[in-house]
Amino acid sequence: SASHRHKKQITRRFWPRNDEDVKEEQVNKGRAAYIFQKLTERGIPPNEETMCHMMTIFAREGDMDGVKQIFEATWGVNIYKFLALGEEGIGRDFDHDSPVRPTGRLLETIAHVFGTNQDIPLALRLMDFISRRYQLDIPLAAWEELIERTYTLSTYKKADRSHSTSEDHPRKPLPQTSVFSLWKTMTAPPYSVAPNMPMYDKVIRS
Repeated sequence: SASHRHKKQITRRFWPRNDEDVKEEQVNKGRAAYIFQKLTERGIPPNEETMCHMMTIFAREGDMDGVKQIFEATWGVNIYKFLALGEEGIGRDFDHDSPVRPTGRLLETIAHVFGTNQDIPLALRLMDFISRRYQLDIPLAAWEELIERTYTLSTYKKADRSHSTSEDHPRKPLPQTSVFSLWKTMTAPPYSVAPNMPMYDKVIRS
């Protein structure tokens, strides 16, 4: 509808042009809060894209508590309860036309925000849960992100372990077998991923 197109144009005016810009540009939490307020003032309800942008910005600043709060407020997933008690009662139900109903975008964002903050196991568990809860296929880009982050954390030199990541957090090394373990998981049922060449490259080099 014309109203929907108008709202999308306003959203694009405030947010950077695309997901990569959100990941790379210096849009800090203060700027994100301002954008969110402006959208709310214009009567534009948050959609999945907006909340994924918010999580990306919080994650880049290392505020994973903030990421988890957004996750719970938007999708009803309390990650602490999820880890401690399992899946029962976790996650809201959404109509198919809900603007925040999870799609592949959320799965890619999960891989990015938890992968860049060095929690590969949680990223994988959440991707699996959300994909099953909302009957989604996990995009290849999400698997590629996890492979890339796992490779980085499992292959850097011991002398570099005191250095920081691009998010300015100390690296937590993973076992050198981590890439192959992830590879076995994603290529086996129920995922049965067909890897691309960059993913083959990572598993060979690891």
